[in-house]
Amino acid sequence: MLPVQPIHPFPARMAPELALREIQQLPKRATVLDPMMGSGTVLRVAIDCGLRAIGRDVDPLAVLMTRVWTTPIDTKLFRERAVHVLQTARNMCAEHISLPWIDEDPETSAYIDFWFGKQQKVDLRKLSSLAHYRDPWARRGSIAYCAQPHYRHKEGRGIACS
Repeated sequence: MLPVQPIHPFPARMAPELALREIQQLPKRATVLDPMMGSGTVLRVAIDCGLRAIGRDVDPLAVLMTRVWTTPIDTKLFRERAVHVLQTARNMCAEHISLPWIDEDPETSAYIDFWFGKQQKVDLRKLSSLAHYRDPWARRGSIAYCAQPHYRHKEGRGIACS
């Protein structure tokens, strides 16, 4: 059994049982290099074992998943800020939210209409607006940012959490 569960089923899989078992046997000052990191399982296990981990991948989704999964989080600060973001979103009026990257793109609008229910769309519009226009913290890697306007990868408008 894996010491951690992957955050996303990545299509180009390795044999995790072999690699992860070997990582756990490395000396404490070892560095693990994963040149095709995929969802970041190897890097996460290396970090959890106290090792230095370096990963690369050409797939922007792989980079995003690994960055999210391996970034240390101050849970107390995160909770405080998440409460602020959610309270602000609850007090917003969805009728007056302008999201041109969605509203002016028929393909994106159709995609969102297909995948999300009415209340989900209202809630996501609020979070997207807050993350994009109002809250500088929300633009920097919070839940609100990662749930925001880039619902899928499109040429020239890829998914990014920076």
